[in-house]
Amino acid sequence: MIVPADQARRGQNAFLSSCTTCHSSSEFSDTAFQTRWRNRTAADLFDLTAATMPEDAPNSLPAERYVEIVAYLLRLNGFESSDVPEAWDVEALGNVSLTTLGGR
Repeated sequence: MIVPADQARRGQNAFLSSCTTCHSSSEFSDTAFQTRWRNRTAADLFDLTAATMPEDAPNSLPAERYVEIVAYLLRLNGFESSDVPEAWDVEALGNVSLTTLGGR
């Protein structure tokens, strides 16, 4: 699966501005993260992220921002990114399998 590069770039910016007070990027590309998410979909990751983050204001970001953060996290985990014309939306994340996490 190819991650839309623009969304991953925006996701990195969103991660830096919304997530780094509590998290580092390395938490989301280590073996524990990969093992936890390997048998799920990007929609599962989106759902948990939106429902619980930021910790002091869950679900406070626009859905599009959470999609971008998920795209960034997948790029951190070795998913190829490219300037594809179709941007991901929440529905598209259900078709993104995370079975290849850690398979770089």
